[in-house]
Amino acid sequence: MRISTQCVRINTNVLDLKRIMSHYVIGYHDLQNNHYEICEYANSAYDAIKQAKEDLPDMKATPLSCEYCLKED
Repeated sequence: MRISTQCVRINTNVLDLKRIMSHYVIGYHDLQNNHYEICEYANSAYDAIKQAKEDLPDMKATPLSCEYCLKED
């Protein structure tokens, strides 16, 4: 029973985040020029890129690796 209760709480928290924050897709490349994308929930594109840099050591190591940040509806 606890597992299902925790899952419901997590799903509710995600729904609350979707109402408050926007979903962004950040495209970036590594040092070998391989392309990747990461998704973040944030208040602005700046915050989304900042969070992605915190989550990914490759983006933190090469600050110019971010290629784009798209807000999804």
